[in-house]
Amino acid sequence: MTVRELIYGLVSMDPQLALLGINPDTTFAGGAPDSPPEAPGRTWAVLNWGQENGAGLVARGRGRPSGRDCSLWVYSRHDDFGDINTALKRWCELMDALVAAKTGSGPNDGWVIETSWQGDSADGWDDVYKANYRSSEYTIIASGD
Repeated sequence: MTVRELIYGLVSMDPQLALLGINPDTTFAGGAPDSPPEAPGRTWAVLNWGQENGAGLVARGRGRPSGRDCSLWVYSRHDDFGDINTALKRWCELMDALVAAKTGSGPNDGWVIETSWQGDSADGWDDVYKANYRSSEYTIIASGD
């Protein structure tokens, strides 16, 4: 399993996030458009992946560790940022718990070496979707395919 698949599964299948309306039908990433074609409900999320890099590591070749930034953007049509704040808090709990986790059960799967919180964005308003939003970003260093 790739790190992208691991993170998507954690977010889209998390029972606590599901209570907020974030599930496989309302989580967009990995092969999906950068944003939903139309807002799918009152609350939804978009995973955004940054450029992959060597993360300061000198290992090379297959299975080498690499780093990549990943941000979770949470949108809500509620009048306040309550669901967004709750979702981002849960996102941080999920990401912080990943350290030393195997990325999957396959022979070429690797390990999450480190997750490092980079911060949360300011509150925002999306005038296209008519929704509040905020994001939170982590740098993930992992090995494997």
